[in-house]
Amino acid sequence: MKKPKKCVYCGVRYADTRDHIPPKGFFADPLPSNLLTVPCCTPCQETVVDSKVDETVRNVISSMANEHPAVKKDIAERRNRSFDRGTGFNREYFKEITIMFQPVTDSGIYLPKQLGLDLDEPRLDAFFNRMTRALHYKETKNIAVNIKTEWINYGYPQHQKKEEILDILERATGNVKKVGTFNEFIYARFKHPESKRYFWTMWFYEKFLVFTWMKPSKAGV
Repeated sequence: MKKPKKCVYCGVRYADTRDHIPPKGFFADPLPSNLLTVPCCTPCQETVVDSKVDETVRNVISSMANEHPAVKKDIAERRNRSFDRGTGFNREYFKEITIMFQPVTDSGIYLPKQLGLDLDEPRLDAFFNRMTRALHYKETKNIAVNIKTEWINYGYPQHQKKEEILDILERATGNVKKVGTFNEFIYARFKHPESKRYFWTMWFYEKFLVFTWMKPSKAGV
């Protein structure tokens, strides 16, 4: 008999279900065979995992990747239905995170102001905290509790093709992993040579690139 696994989120209760990371709603139909799951307990499934947060994050990220084949095939339609229902990506929320910004080229040339999204938002923080802890377990089999996750959005360098981004990640980490029929999710883990801290790279729809890292919370690890 296999030894029961602890929940990756609380580290206390034994897991009686599994959490998909990223959630299944991020992937086009039919669902791929290589979805990632981690052991989870029912109480954490009902608190740490929030389907409305998942829906919101998927909608925000996919809105920046309309040309991706998975978004064209299924995700855009789901996003639009969510918008019409007023769940996950309603009009008020969209207004809250919409900002004006002024892009600047690598040579320092200011471009006309554009509409953008303010990603400094609690729902995104909660989502990437969960993703980072789950991937940490998936790759190391160690449970990270009492930690805080920091993250930054690297966006998508317009002068670089996605093949070049993949090459950079491969050379930096040596272990890039792709999930989904259309590579809806790509991730890698690497150790910073100076700080020795592990960083995670998450790439959604080959457009939205995020770096995350963990550090102890005030309660310690």
